Amino acid sequence: MERTKLVSVRLETETYDKIEKIVARETYYKRSDVINNLLKAVLDNFDDGQIHDMMHRWKWMKNVVNTQFEVTKELKPYERK
Repeated sequence: MERTKLVSVRLETETYDKIEKIVARETYYKRSDVINNLLKAVLDNFDDGQIHDMMHRWKWMKNVVNTQFEVTKELKPYERK
């Protein structure tokens, strides 16, 4: 089974530039790693309502947004694949 899929996406220039700054700073990671890890963090750790609100940019683009993402020492149960 494939672990990854090759896809093509269009990114806004501002978003692309921010990703490139991360790649330049975090030299261990490739661009695709950065994009995948950011998406995985959002999709695995925010609920459907929060993700829905993120998708509807008109709701938040001119507002202050409060976010919370905190890694704890608590481990998730191991799930066999």
